[in-house]
Amino acid sequence: MVANEAAEHLGLDRILFVPAGNPWLKDGTDITDSTHRLAMVHLGIAGNDRLEVSDVEMKRPGPSYTVDTLEDLAIKIGNGAPPYLLVGIDALSEFYRWQNPKRVLELATVVGIRRPGFVELGREAMDRVQTGALQRVVLIKNTMTEISSTEIRKSVGQGYPIRDLVPEPVAEYIYEHGLYGSSRE
Repeated sequence: MVANEAAEHLGLDRILFVPAGNPWLKDGTDITDSTHRLAMVHLGIAGNDRLEVSDVEMKRPGPSYTVDTLEDLAIKIGNGAPPYLLVGIDALSEFYRWQNPKRVLELATVVGIRRPGFVELGREAMDRVQTGALQRVVLIKNTMTEISSTEIRKSVGQGYPIRDLVPEPVAEYIYEHGLYGSSRE
C-alpha cells in the first residue's frame, strides 16, 4: 500500500524492493534468512506490475549497505535521473549511523515515509549527517497503518492470525516454513 501511494505521489513507474542481504544495523540479532525474506517479497508483490524485487544485496558478500546498492544501481541505470529511496522516518532518524549517508544523499532522492509514532523528521537528526540535509529529503503524507514487521513477527510468535496483516500467500509461506515461531495449527 505504501509503495503504491509513494509511486502515485511521486509519479513513479515502478518501485524496486531490495531485501537486505546482511543488514549490518541488525548485527547480533536473530533475523530471518534472506532467502525467506526475498521469497516473501516476491509473494507479497505478485500481480502488481509496478512493483519489482531485486536480490542485488543478497548477491553481495559482507554487510549490506544502502550506499553500495545505490552505487550498483547508478552503474546499471547510467546517466538517468537519480532513483528515489523510500525510507521510513523511523529509519531516517538514525540516518547518521548509515554507511556514508552523505553519499546516499548524492546518489538518490531520499523520500521519508511516515510511520506510527514517526510522522515528522527532526532537523537535528538529519543535521548530524550534514547541515541542511533535511532540505534534501522529500517527505510525503502517506496513509499510515499500524502494521509493522515487528508486530507481524510478534503476532505470529504468539499464535495470533496475520491474514489481515499480510497477503494470503505471505501468511501461508510463514506458516509453511515455520517462521517467527509459527506452526500450522
